[in-house]
Amino acid sequence: MAQNAITICEICTQAPGSWICVECEQTFCHNCKSMHLRMKQSRDHKFNEKGPRHGIQNVCNSHNLEYIYFCENCNTLACNTCIVKKHKGHEMSTISEAYLEKKREIADTIAFYLENIKNQQRVGDTVKEKLTSLKAESDRIADGIINRCSMLHSKIDKVRDSMINEIGNVFSKEQIKGNMYIDKIKSMDDSMKDICQKFDQIVKEKDSVALLMFSQTFQNDHEAIGRKIPEKPNISRIKYYEETTDENWINLTIQNLFGTLEITSETSAESKLGGDCKQQ
Repeated sequence: MAQNAITICEICTQAPGSWICVECEQTFCHNCKSMHLRMKQSRDHKFNEKGPRHGIQNVCNSHNLEYIYFCENCNTLACNTCIVKKHKGHEMSTISEAYLEKKREIADTIAFYLENIKNQQRVGDTVKEKLTSLKAESDRIADGIINRCSMLHSKIDKVRDSMINEIGNVFSKEQIKGNMYIDKIKSMDDSMKDICQKFDQIVKEKDSVALLMFSQTFQNDHEAIGRKIPEKPNISRIKYYEETTDENWINLTIQNLFGTLEITSETSAESKLGGDCKQQ
């Protein structure tokens, strides 16, 4: 027979198989090996000791005896002495029985998690797709915000230029009006200076005839000067009233101009589509 992969004695099917008969190609426990060698037809058979698998010893550390049972209550291997001293009254199974039961339990658990991992991998693929979609949407929204910023910046520049131009236009208009008044006053002053100069010269020379002739034209001259006196211009004033500079108000106003950014999370139902990787 081929070697049993369970590493349980193939003779008694209870104790761990620690030895392999070269001729029979069977696994033996220590007791069955001794009996095999006492039999006439197999007394010359050769045995090879099986090394411990995965660093696990088949012998009880406390009593140096082979494990032959498995305690279901304590979930541990036991030798004959362990049964009496540590596991009296406990539910015991043979190693082969415990092996099959634990093998089934572990296999079921592994299968459960493998299936859940597959489900989670499918969910992972969906997450990747959502991230790709989110990246594209994020880029689109970011571009939109940048464009919105450029548009608002352009609008702000236009308002700024319009207000500055209006200020310049008002000043130019008022400057023309004011300069016209100033020029008229200067012209009046020059005319009066000429009259005064002529009058002073006549008086200085004590020329009676010239003074009388001057008086004949003076009436018209000073009346003409009086008619030239301009009306005082009404110069406009400019004031600028800034809106509040409160930072919170400014931030809120700018935010309102840009619009609202809405970020939503998946619903509980959507987030559970992949299932929970928990054993029921």
